[in-house]
Amino acid sequence: MINMARTPVSIKKLKKINILLWVSVTIYVYTIDKVIVSLKGEPLYLVASLIYISQRWLSWIPATNMIVRYSLKYPLFERGFEFKFKRHFLRATVFALVMCLAEFVILSLYTYVMTLTEPDLNLKALLGVLGGWVLTGVFNRYIIYFFIAALVTSFVHLRHRHRSELETEQMRGKLVQSKLQALQMQIQPHFLFNTHQAIIGLLMKGHSQEAISMISSLSTLLRTTLDVSNEQLVPLSKEITIVSEYLKIQRVRFSDRLNVKIEVADQLAHAGVPPFILQPLVENSIQHGLGVNRSDEFLITVIADADGDRLRISVIDDGRGLVHNGESQKKGIGLKNIQSRLAALYSDDYRMSLRNIQPRGVEVAMDLPLVQL
Repeated sequence: MINMARTPVSIKKLKKINILLWVSVTIYVYTIDKVIVSLKGEPLYLVASLIYISQRWLSWIPATNMIVRYSLKYPLFERGFEFKFKRHFLRATVFALVMCLAEFVILSLYTYVMTLTEPDLNLKALLGVLGGWVLTGVFNRYIIYFFIAALVTSFVHLRHRHRSELETEQMRGKLVQSKLQALQMQIQPHFLFNTHQAIIGLLMKGHSQEAISMISSLSTLLRTTLDVSNEQLVPLSKEITIVSEYLKIQRVRFSDRLNVKIEVADQLAHAGVPPFILQPLVENSIQHGLGVNRSDEFLITVIADADGDRLRISVIDDGRGLVHNGESQKKGIGLKNIQSRLAALYSDDYRMSLRNIQPRGVEVAMDLPLVQL
C-alpha cells in the first residue's frame, strides 16, 4: 500500500487537475459534436446535447477522485497483482454499472420532459436508442477506469523511485563524508605524533627556545586545521596556509637547510581540494629526502596549475629519489591515506603518481577535477 502522507503529489492538486481535465474534455466533445452535426445539416439540439455530453463526461470528476484514492490504497503494480486486479475488476464493474444506470435515469427523465413539450417524439423509441447508448458506455468505462488506475499507480511509483534514489544518493554522500572524516582523523594524530617527537628531541638536546617556537607554530597550525576539519573541500589557499605553518615547524628542526618554493596561480586560490592533503606529501619529502644522512640544502617545490577542467598539483623534492630505479619505496600512512581519501571523494575521477625526476628527486603528482569554491 502506498502511504498517501508521503505521496509527493497532494490530493488537492490532483483534484484541481482532475476538474480541469474533464471540463476540457466536455468542451472539446461538445464543440466537435456541434461542428459535425452542423456540417451534416441536422438539427443542433444545443441544450439537449449539452445535457447529454455534460452528464457523461463531467460525471468522471467525482469518479476519477474515487479511482485515484482506491489506486493509491491498492496499487496495481505491487505484490499480489492478481488479487489486486480482481479487486479492481470487481470495483470497475460496479462502478461502470452504477454510472450507466445513473446516466440512463438522467437521460430518461430528460427525454420524458422533451416528449411533453414535443408530442411528435416517440418516447419508447427514444428510450430504446438511449438504452443502446448507455450499454455501449459500459466497456468504455472499463477502459477509462483501468487507464486512470494504471496511470496514477505508475506516476506515484516513479515519484517514489525518484525520492528513493535521492535518499540513497544523500545517504551515499553521508557515508563518503564519514569515511573522509575518519581518514582525516587518522592522519592528524600521525602528524601530531611526529611533531611531538620533534619537540621532545629539541628539549632533550637543550634547545628550549627552538622547542618553544615549534610549540607556538604548532598551536597556529592546529587552529587553522580546526577550521577545515569538517569540510570535504577547502580552498587551495587554505591548504597552502596549512603547509606554510607546518614548514615553520620544520625549519626550527632543520634551520637553513630546508628551502621551499610555492608556485600557485592567483586564479586557483579558491580551487577546491580535500583538506590536509598537501602537508602529508611535504612531510613525506622531508622524511625520505632531508632526513636521510643529508647535510646540504634541500628544496621542496609545490606547484599547482589548471589544465581545462582539471587541477594538477605536484610536490617535488631534490632528495635521493626512489630506490631500485623507479620502484616505489614502501608508502607510509600519509600517502596511503591520501590515496584512500581521493578514491572516496572522486571515485575514478582522479590520478595520483609517484616517480623519480632528473637529475635527482621525487615528484608526487595529483590530477583532480577543478572545482571553484
